[in-house]
Amino acid sequence: MVTVREVAQLTGYSTAVVSHYFRNKAELMFLIFQDTLCQTQARLDHAIAARLPLSKCLEVLLPMDSESRDTWKIWFAFWNMTLSEPDFHAEQLTRTEHVLTIIAQLIREEPGFLPDAVLGEDLRARRVYAMLVGIAVQATHDPARWPRARQCQVLESELATWAAA
Repeated sequence: MVTVREVAQLTGYSTAVVSHYFRNKAELMFLIFQDTLCQTQARLDHAIAARLPLSKCLEVLLPMDSESRDTWKIWFAFWNMTLSEPDFHAEQLTRTEHVLTIIAQLIREEPGFLPDAVLGEDLRARRVYAMLVGIAVQATHDPARWPRARQCQVLESELATWAAA
């Protein structure tokens, strides 16, 4: 586990400066967690603003390059904290629900997609989210077998099952 002293050293600040802004290491870790979530949200917002198709918007949530793979590694490192620390847990739930809302909206607005009377909007969004997390887990742990092309292939094949014939 990293220490506050190591963080200070890596950032070029003294331990006193880091301690001035953060009451403890947990607060610092929470900021890092929030920052990675915000960076990903910004990438997704940019893709949506560019009016990219659904698959391209969803791709920004996947570990397609070293930067986004590093982000997933950070999230994995925090997953235990989301189960045991109330602030992390609340943040994870809030951000997940926000992403689910966005995914549902993207699906609703995607030309050629049929409504799913069986699954409904919420369950369909959760299915996509679960698929994204599953792809991300595999691609982060085994990037050689899960390069960008494979991630896109799996995503596109799932989305194709929903398109109107």
